[in-house]
Amino acid sequence: MFSIDESSFEDFTTRLATADDASAIWSLLQVAARPDASEEERARKGFVQGQMGQDGAAAWAGAEAADRGAVVVEDSSTGSIVGALFFTGVPPVKEGLPPMVLGIATVVAEKLNPATTLAYGPLAVSDDFAGRGLASLLIHRVAEIAARLGRTHLAAGVEDANRASLGLHQHLGAEVFGNFKRQERGYHVVGFALVD
Repeated sequence: MFSIDESSFEDFTTRLATADDASAIWSLLQVAARPDASEEERARKGFVQGQMGQDGAAAWAGAEAADRGAVVVEDSSTGSIVGALFFTGVPPVKEGLPPMVLGIATVVAEKLNPATTLAYGPLAVSDDFAGRGLASLLIHRVAEIAARLGRTHLAAGVEDANRASLGLHQHLGAEVFGNFKRQERGYHVVGFALVD
């Protein structure tokens, strides 16, 4: 697992999200989806994929389960949420799962152990704070949660077209656990071993 220099983030605080954060997180996700950007711009800058609705974001932000929720990063000077990352346990593979969840769960079941893997995503950071390492900080915070829960791996599904996210994960030393297709689009399941 990668390490971070905590002193690089003195202007920011991280914490678990609450239900009160849902509106700010939802707004951040909507902008980060880049719905009006070209495919090239989305690939270069990264984008939030998936179809989590506002109600889903609110339910996750306010989740009371230890293995489901979101971590937010705030600008310490304003208290504004400038980044968010969701996390959840990996469910057993079964009919009826949303296609993205099914793809991740299938790869995790084949390559890892769902009971010891924590899935993460979507991840969003405000464009005003891009390039400052906040995505890495959020992933690191979710890794700390996973370790406290006794999990041995983190896993995320990243669309093949999302070059920015794939590049971030490669830079951080993520492993590629497998691939799947959803609605004619390819995805990598990437992540980290939390123990050697």
